[in-house]
Amino acid sequence: MKRPYLIIVVALVAASLIFFGCKTTPEQRAAREKRRAEAIKKKEERRRQKELVVLRNLKEEEVYVVGRIELIPGLTDEELNLKTRGSSQMKDKVSMFYSNQFVDITNKNSFGLYRHMDVAKIGEHFVIKSVPKGKLYYSGAYMWLESAGAGFDMARKVALVNLEFLNLPGDRIYDLKPGTKAVYVGTWKYYRDEYNGIKKMKYVNEYKKANAVFKKVIGNPEIKLTYAKPKKQKGVW
Repeated sequence: MKRPYLIIVVALVAASLIFFGCKTTPEQRAAREKRRAEAIKKKEERRRQKELVVLRNLKEEEVYVVGRIELIPGLTDEELNLKTRGSSQMKDKVSMFYSNQFVDITNKNSFGLYRHMDVAKIGEHFVIKSVPKGKLYYSGAYMWLESAGAGFDMARKVALVNLEFLNLPGDRIYDLKPGTKAVYVGTWKYYRDEYNGIKKMKYVNEYKKANAVFKKVIGNPEIKLTYAKPKKQKGVW
């Protein structure tokens, strides 16, 4: 008859051990966060090394494209609403379009658009690859402003998402010399107003800084970074 009480006592003791045993001190929590941060850093470094292997393997038809994009003033956290899964990764990132043709960057529903897209950190020099075929076309770029849930469409059984982007104009052409394997496209500075309208687009030559980044990233002294001046189409920026 006493067995049920014994079972209850044992259960209470076990629960107490679990509760007090799982309780962590501030020092333990700090150590755990440090280990987590180190693990994330190592994972990012492994990913970066894999990307470098791919980047440094230049195919015959490919050309390195080196440049920088800057937004003035930059976007603040208060201006962003990146809530959907994975969208927060686009904070401080710019999606840009340097390719062998002009594309409409405002048509985000076109699957063909993303074949011409590369992503870089805003304000930092980038090194990407393209297949220009004699001419390199800069269609512009965009940054994410909002990606948030907007309910559920019962009829189509799909979640609705509000998307908003800040489009940065381009419409520039670079003529490449025969044999070019790496081209410097310059720094594009975009000045915005309080309503996110682009009021000015300015080209800046930062070749020396860009070349230093290029040498560090690629590490191939046989590939020289050449300079190409952009030309604009009539009737555009």
